[in-house]
Amino acid sequence: MLTPCLPCGFTQEEDERAQRALLDAYLSDTRKWDLGLWYYSPMTFAFTDHLDAKLIVYDCMDELSAFKDAPPQLTERETRLMRKADVVFTGGQSLYESKRRFHHNVHAFPSSVDVAHFEKARGPLSEPDDQTPIRRPRLGFYGVLDERFDAALTGALAAARPDWQFVMLGPVAKIRPADLPQAPNIHYLARSPTTICRAISPAGTSR
Repeated sequence: MLTPCLPCGFTQEEDERAQRALLDAYLSDTRKWDLGLWYYSPMTFAFTDHLDAKLIVYDCMDELSAFKDAPPQLTERETRLMRKADVVFTGGQSLYESKRRFHHNVHAFPSSVDVAHFEKARGPLSEPDDQTPIRRPRLGFYGVLDERFDAALTGALAAARPDWQFVMLGPVAKIRPADLPQAPNIHYLARSPTTICRAISPAGTSR
């Protein structure tokens, strides 16, 4: 794994020029190999598009252009990357339907789970300690709290039904925690495997 260390204050263009130079220097000092490129973001195409790769894979796990503050260059770079890619993987069926129009070799790989692990939560489990003080009924959410999270809707529901308890499990990313709705019946709990497993089990759920 290579992690570039760049000076603070660089513009995006300076960042990309520096990363191109660092990557070229690294490749020139290593033994010759059949280079393969595996992309998770089209933005890195800016400093790798000149490389002579035997195989180019675009692993499109999200519609990144729909994210908050997405770089304006992202759509154009994705178009260029898909022209050059040998194969495209998508992180779901809807992404597959969208990207297959632009490439001849697209394959859907929807999210999946370890069934043997998660089916343990279908049996009786003790209530997690951090939910014991919370009244019922409870409505639970588990996932990343980011710009896709409808904070206004959650706040409005909590205000309309103060007798419902909203239990939120998951990390906060790309938004300020201060922007999350706050109310006595909204509970942001620590993200732990035990809490999550018990929260989704029938014994730990109240309707």
